[in-house]
Amino acid sequence: MKTIAEGIETAQRRDRPKEMGCDYGQGCFFSRPMPAVAAVAAVAAVAAVAFERLLRDRQRNT
Repeated sequence: MKTIAEGIETAQRRDRPKEMGCDYGQGCFFSRPMPAVAAVAAVAAVAAVAFERLLRDRQRNT
């Protein structure tokens, strides 16, 4: 079972959940709350950058 630590607000609190065996963490340290539309746009932007890197790497290796 995967676990998510909630309430990570500061850098000092970031590492403790991992030390306790949590797989993931969430809280204002990583991102302030945002509307769903903004969250979808943020995820899409990260995915687009990752996809561009993948394409660039493939072009270099061919």
